[in-house]
Amino acid sequence: MNYFFSATTLGFYQSARINVYAKAGTLPSDLISVTDEAANAYRGVVPPVGKTLGSDEKGLPCWVDKPEKTSQERIAELKRKLSSTDFKFLGDYDKADVELESLADDRQAWREEIRSLEKENE
Repeated sequence: MNYFFSATTLGFYQSARINVYAKAGTLPSDLISVTDEAANAYRGVVPPVGKTLGSDEKGLPCWVDKPEKTSQERIAELKRKLSSTDFKFLGDYDKADVELESLADDRQAWREEIRSLEKENE
């Protein structure tokens, strides 16, 4: 089964379904034919650390560096981390004190980073 790749949508399109995409109005205009091997190297694959799916100068799929997070994205990420660890500080959570101390230090560092980022955004 052959595929097409769109650098605009960063999507792969099965050649056998091109008519379906066209009828639905979702067929990008920048499709490039790629081999099954090329499609399988990127389609549904977890990218290497620090990389994301992109396209090269010819419009072919490739791994590219992830863009830096904005301060708002980083703040949201840190707040999610804080929320996801709140339960560990409830009285009935039975873990070693050393683990909780380490996590408490991490949480403090996350709060400080949040405050610093929020000051930068003022």
